Amino acid sequence: MPVPRLLPWARLRDPSQAAMARVAGRLGLGEREVMAVSLETPDAIAVLDDRAARAPARVLGLAVTGTLGLLVRAKQTGSLTAVALVIDEIVSHGFRVDDGTRARVLRMAREAD
Repeated sequence: MPVPRLLPWARLRDPSQAAMARVAGRLGLGEREVMAVSLETPDAIAVLDDRAARAPARVLGLAVTGTLGLLVRAKQTGSLTAVALVIDEIVSHGFRVDDGTRARVLRMAREAD
């Protein structure tokens, strides 16, 4: 798995306490931080895979996608050549994707019929 601090294009930052206070408390810390940083970043897209986190994010007016949606966008913009290979890699590290979702994502990425 990539280590964000070693990626030259990745910018890491902590959200402000004010933004954290606006985010629902019943979510995990990671989801709350993603939402809080997204609140503070113009034109941000919050990458949230937890379905329970997506509804509160949308209530806050955030644009939301999941990891798989991010991969499809990366393929569409030419930043990624093969979604299937990345899915296989993240699944090998514990990311869960059911067969139906994988098939739909590969169709969206134009890697399957």
